[in-house]
Amino acid sequence: MKKTRRRYDRDFKISVLSELEAGKPLAQIAREYGIHPSLPCRWKAELAENPEKAFRGNGNKYKD
Repeated sequence: MKKTRRRYDRDFKISVLSELEAGKPLAQIAREYGIHPSLPCRWKAELAENPEKAFRGNGNKYKD
């Protein structure tokens, strides 16, 4: 059985990072959204490195 790689759009990544910046624990964010705890850290580094080019691509909208 092949696993499909999930993709997240720019708005989803920004909203996750804003929750992280607001002081919400990383573990709680990861549980709520079903993502690996390393993803927000990676997204934060990508945004800090080059904010204008961060999160380009054709990610999919997050579905609840």
